[in-house]
Amino acid sequence: NTKMKRTMIIILSLSGGGAERVVSVLASELAEKDYPISVAVYDRKENEYPISPKLIIHELEKPHGKNKIMRLINRIRELRQLIITEKPDVVIPFLAMPTVHTWMAVQGMKCEFYSTIRNNPKVYPPQFLLRTISNYITRKSDKIIIQTKEQEKYIQSCRNKCVIMPNPVKQEMIDAEYTPAEEVSTIATFGRLNKQKNHGLLIRAFKLISEEYPNVRLYIWGTGEEYDALWKLIKELGLVGRALVCGSTTNVVDELKKTDIFVLSSDYEGLPNALMEAMAVGVPCVSTNCPTGPRNLIDNKKNGLLVEIGNELRLAEALKELINNYSLRCTIGKNAKATIKRQYSPEAISEEFRRVIS
Repeated sequence: NTKMKRTMIIILSLSGGGAERVVSVLASELAEKDYPISVAVYDRKENEYPISPKLIIHELEKPHGKNKIMRLINRIRELRQLIITEKPDVVIPFLAMPTVHTWMAVQGMKCEFYSTIRNNPKVYPPQFLLRTISNYITRKSDKIIIQTKEQEKYIQSCRNKCVIMPNPVKQEMIDAEYTPAEEVSTIATFGRLNKQKNHGLLIRAFKLISEEYPNVRLYIWGTGEEYDALWKLIKELGLVGRALVCGSTTNVVDELKKTDIFVLSSDYEGLPNALMEAMAVGVPCVSTNCPTGPRNLIDNKKNGLLVEIGNELRLAEALKELINNYSLRCTIGKNAKATIKRQYSPEAISEEFRRVIS
């Protein structure tokens, strides 16, 4: 049992997205085991993911200064001061902005710098300058934490620095009891409403089966910039009352329990949390076979269905196959739950993390 190094994770907040959820689950699990972990956050929010009372949180001040440059300098100065005071052995920023700030803050310091890849670095983040700088920093890091083996291909030159550490799934998802309904009435998806998630594909595929299955409804959970465009598409396709964009929910577990089929329609991913959570609950899942993640989670027809990216016809066929086949839904749901329980529980991933950081 090697000792874990003192570790500080730096992140914008503990609410909202996938990276924030991973940090809350992982850091809490490590803190519960009394490992030396702390989290520095830019912003405390109302609706944060639950965290362990044992977890040390450092809240950074609101950025101050009369212009952007001064605010940036003050942020970096504050981060540097925090790292000097806390003396972590390892700092791990999550997402592009904290990566750039932390990198500048630790120049000339002894601590190790680990970066994390959570999406395709060729396209993410969308801002060119931020992407270029954060990719440069990633290559300069002491270690690079990736979620799947497949992500090595993004940084061929640094493969020797890569360590694979998938996302953990909250224990309450794994513990949730799920019984498949004999009749499908609810198809759902959860996630940010952005171009990457390609919800339009799901709406169009749903249109193709909507007349044959008049009792089935589609629920799209999440918030984001595509909200209006998705409603517009629903109206254009005459699906008002059948397909709904529902906004965000504080109780994902309960909504998943009411879901008969979960769909991930993304064009690209890192390791999709929403899909992992649906699988953990035991919901039968269909996902596009996008880079990267779904094919690491789903063994086609065994614990889920994989379909070609951007192909609404194939997606519609997969939905029909599941709607018509109760025993297939039971089997893949049960197997999905077993997969997540075995490989992606907080327990399993926190041990993996401790190994990487020791």
